[in-house]
Amino acid sequence: MSSLLASTSPIDELLEHLVEELQVPQSRYESAERSYKSLGTWLGNPP
Repeated sequence: MSSLLASTSPIDELLEHLVEELQVPQSRYESAERSYKSLGTWLGNPP
């Protein structure tokens, strides 16, 4: 079983690459989170 874990298949490499490309930078995540919370606050306080 350990020999299976040591080698990587092309699909594993592709998936690793996709995961790296889809990572959201921390600053963008924090900005989206602030916007989401702000919208929730605004929706929770009707005029």
